Amino acid sequence: MTTAGEYEELAVHLAAHPEELKALKEKLVANIATERLYDTRRFTHSIEAAYSQMHDRSQKGMSPDDIYIDQTLA
Repeated sequence: MTTAGEYEELAVHLAAHPEELKALKEKLVANIATERLYDTRRFTHSIEAAYSQMHDRSQKGMSPDDIYIDQTLA
């Protein structure tokens, strides 16, 4: 989906097809255990690492820059 209209069409479609809505909800619940999007511990570690990098740059008098987090360590 790229537009509000497409989002609205999908919402109307799912409202008219409760079996598809149920399957979508079940998929989302199943993904909680396996998808990185729901990995709160990893997210917390990553954002803390980013904050540390920002703080270190600031303490060294460096200007803001892109922050890269090694996801193999996160």
